[in-house]
Amino acid sequence: MQPVGSAKGAVRPVLDSRGRDKSIATAEQHRRAALIARDEAALRQLLDPGFIYVHASGRVEARDAYIAAVLGGRNTFLGFASREVSTEAVGSVAIYRAILEVSSRLEGVPATKVFRSVGVWRETGAGWALLHWQNTTLKTAATP
Repeated sequence: MQPVGSAKGAVRPVLDSRGRDKSIATAEQHRRAALIARDEAALRQLLDPGFIYVHASGRVEARDAYIAAVLGGRNTFLGFASREVSTEAVGSVAIYRAILEVSSRLEGVPATKVFRSVGVWRETGAGWALLHWQNTTLKTAATP
């Protein structure tokens, strides 16, 4: 991956020797596990206090409202699969992009949704914290 941007604001990839960012990949795995488990403590640790979630519908939720919705169980996450993953960093911020397939039960009805997702992670003294997440729906298919 080639750096993009001007020298002053250059975007650099956040990569390990295999070409993937293990720390962001690990944080993303923890986020997914916390969503599936409805683990409030893990979500509070992973989500920056300034976290904003932008739903595919355009609805915006701040951190506490988002966590309350996850814990409320209207949408139960069952699993995640991703492809076309890329991570780039600018200073202490990393931009995570992927096509994300989400398996869930929405009000008890199984569904699979596919999103183009963008996450903005902020490096803190304790690791990475998710500052912003936004989904755009690519397709929705009922699960048999």
